[in-house]
Amino acid sequence: MGDAQPVYTVAERRRDAAARQRAARDAMLPALRAYARAHRGRYVLFGSAARDTMKPESDLDLVVDFPGTEEGPATTFAELLGAEHGITVDPRPLWACGEHLRRRLETEGIIVE
Repeated sequence: MGDAQPVYTVAERRRDAAARQRAARDAMLPALRAYARAHRGRYVLFGSAARDTMKPESDLDLVVDFPGTEEGPATTFAELLGAEHGITVDPRPLWACGEHLRRRLETEGIIVE
């Protein structure tokens, strides 16, 4: 039979995939911060990425809070940055956040500015 190869379990694959999601988030934060500063706005990270409970299927929930015409380019920047790092970004403008989400942002949101 030969040498047995170690088994890479489903639990290990899920753990490693979640770690890649967290690493993508961490790698993106400096670029998001620099963009926000340069364009007079901010991003607010929330959800599992903010709580540090990311799973393999987690995306990056992000509120985009930029003035006027900067909002669209800021959203596009975040989405493209996510694609570069292999994670889906779920951006939403601050003006579209309901009261429930605004309360969540107050308790779990991480401001990136």
